[in-house]
Amino acid sequence: MQRQLADIDANLTAAMRPYAWAHGLLQTIRGIDEVAAALILIEIGEDMARFCSPERLACWAALSPATTRVQASASPGAHATAK
Repeated sequence: MQRQLADIDANLTAAMRPYAWAHGLLQTIRGIDEVAAALILIEIGEDMARFCSPERLACWAALSPATTRVQASASPGAHATAK
């Protein structure tokens, strides 16, 4: 089991090497470790231009206050969508 975990860690490190600048920067956020940073990069990709602004990215990630309010009032299982 330990060997398998070490292999996964090595693969993650190798996969993030081309994105080391973003991977490292994400880890400066409190609570974001190496794995969480990798997952964020996998989800949003390397081209942030498609979000047009930091606010749009925050909304997409359900981190903006407006999205949080909508989710809090939505019925269970409903998903907030950004426009």
